[in-house]
Parts: sequence; C-alpha cells; structure tokens
Amino acid sequence: MMQRSLFAFTTVFFSVSLAMAGEWTSLSDRDSLEGWKKLGGGATYVSKDGVITGTTGEGKNTFLTCGPYSDFELEFDVRCDPKLNSGVQIRSHQYTEETPQESKPDRMREKGEVYGYQCEIRETTNGENGCSGNFWDEGRRTRWLDTTANAEEKQAVYKPGEWNRFRIIA
Repeated sequence: MMQRSLFAFTTVFFSVSLAMAGEWTSLSDRDSLEGWKKLGGGATYVSKDGVITGTTGEGKNTFLTCGPYSDFELEFDVRCDPKLNSGVQIRSHQYTEETPQESKPDRMREKGEVYGYQCEIRETTNGENGCSGNFWDEGRRTRWLDTTANAEEKQAVYKPGEWNRFRIIA
C-alpha cells in the first residue's frame, strides 16, 4: 500500500540545477549529510564519496533536503533494493498538526508526516499501482497524477539491481 512506502534508497546520488541560475548545485557533499534531515523510522544514512547510502528500518523512513527549492531540475542515479517501494518527493510539505487525509477523511495523517508529489522508484508494477517514473500524490489525495497505461512497457526501462538515472523538471 502506498501509505506505507519506504523512502530509503539503497544508494543514491543527487544534484540539482536551479532553473534561473543555470548552475548545478550538488546536494551530496562528499562525506557529509549536511543539508539533509531524517524524519521518523529506523533507517540509517551515510555519505561517502558523494554517494548517499540509506539502509531502511522499521516505520516510515523519510530523508529530506533542508532547503526550499522553487523551479529546478533534479538529476539523480539510484540503485534500489528490489523489495523497496521508494520514491523522491518534490514540492512536498509536512503536516503541522494531525490532519484528515484529503482522499480518506476518516484516516488521520500524523503531525510531521510528509505529503506531496512523489516520483515512484521501484522494481515492479502490477498495472494499477504505477511504475518507476510515475508520480503519486503521497499523503494527501493518494492517487496517481499521470497515467498508468502501458505500465509494463514503461517499467521495462527500469533496470533492477543496476544504477538508474532519473530527471525531474519542476
């Protein structure tokens, strides 16, 4: 179920380009996690040689950059454990108090929980549940923002167990 998504990556490298400046800014500072924060869950994260490695743990594992971004281009390479249902959130926020979920008002979202657009990253698809590269509205409307048509064909582009490059323009 998407509400239980794991946001931990096996290994990931991030860099972001601010659209107005046209200069690339690395979000991975070699051997430091400065500029990042962990929310909840038992995951651990380390940075070495510009690669951030996350090991998932119990609970919801969320790992965020500390800075706000407006219009940007994000490129990253990721190699994910095949058992993970992961993703990269953009234009996301945190609930400031316990809040009813928009799509299911009887389900309460916890204070501090993240909501927003998530670029899906996972090895498999079963049609209705999207595929890597599709966008999910996490923690709010909980629905796909783009079509899941031809999901198996789209998913074939993702290389399980290998590095996969993603590019998001927002």
